[in-house]
Amino acid sequence: LAPGRSVLLLCKATAVQVGPAQRARRSAVVAGNAQLGGQVARVTPGRERDEVVLSLPSGDHWVGFAPHPFALAPGSRASATVAASALVVALT
Repeated sequence: LAPGRSVLLLCKATAVQVGPAQRARRSAVVAGNAQLGGQVARVTPGRERDEVVLSLPSGDHWVGFAPHPFALAPGSRASATVAASALVVALT
């Protein structure tokens, strides 16, 4: 792994918690958690948790879950948080 090297970052969607944006940060590491900021692209309601697709500034998407009912509408700013231990980094 070296600066500028391309990587693929993977995790299970169930490990990603989505909530209101945290101070408009694009990305951060807080208390061992990775946090990505973006916009809500889609919300699929569930019984206890809603599936949320978050569009990132890079054009990529992250899928995660939020408590039902999720209060943010598509287009709203939101943050995705995942424990660093849940991430898999693959070199490309």
